[in-house]
Amino acid sequence: MGWKLFKHAFQMVTGNLHAALRATLVPMLILAGMFVLIIMGWDQSLGQPSPVLLFLVPAILIMCIVLFPLIAITWHRYVLKEEFPRWIPRLGDKRIGAYFWTSVLIGLILMIPSMIISTIVSALFWASLEEAALNGQQDILQFSISGVLAGILMGTLAGFLWMRCALCLPAIALNEDENFGIGASWSKTSGVSKDVLVFAFFLAVLNVAASFVPIMIGQVVVRDILSIVINWFTFMIGLSALTTLYGHLVEKRPLID
Repeated sequence: MGWKLFKHAFQMVTGNLHAALRATLVPMLILAGMFVLIIMGWDQSLGQPSPVLLFLVPAILIMCIVLFPLIAITWHRYVLKEEFPRWIPRLGDKRIGAYFWTSVLIGLILMIPSMIISTIVSALFWASLEEAALNGQQDILQFSISGVLAGILMGTLAGFLWMRCALCLPAIALNEDENFGIGASWSKTSGVSKDVLVFAFFLAVLNVAASFVPIMIGQVVVRDILSIVINWFTFMIGLSALTTLYGHLVEKRPLID
């Protein structure tokens, strides 16, 4: 089911691009505009931040706290409740706070295992390079391959843990989270843990492969725009997979090809 889940999430985004843009375009433009203001607020002549940044940096953090949960809630409800997204989202949704703080809690819970995984993978990565250097085989290609494999491995394990814990987030979006927390998410996904791992692997491969595309573009503006589009697409695939998994495991919907 892991490949089917990935394929379904991929097709959910590509087949509903209009709805995906309605759910994300305005929030993303707001964030992009604030990042541009931050760049412009840096005094290039002095190499120091201007006073305006004292306002912009906290403001963009607050907007991220509000807008990313809002995008996720909108998409969950579009897929599971068929509520078509508005171009201008409602910012007063009380579920935004619950969604954000639950996401933070999941991140804190996963911090220690993620650090352990990162340490082990990094150690294996550098050990392989040192062994290659001792054998006189170290080159750029081997370094790149080792880095790609390390990135895929870390992405797979991190994605797996997140998906196992985060099934409660769509429940928050649907106001059905009263008895459905992080522990229930882990229990509910225990029967499909191998499938979640397979999905996380494919998503990690996509993320790593997509990260190389902007590097091959010479023009800075085009590269930056392309990078934003790719990150948006992979973010929406992960969100779609979480939504699909909730619909399949909790609402007992069939996973249609």
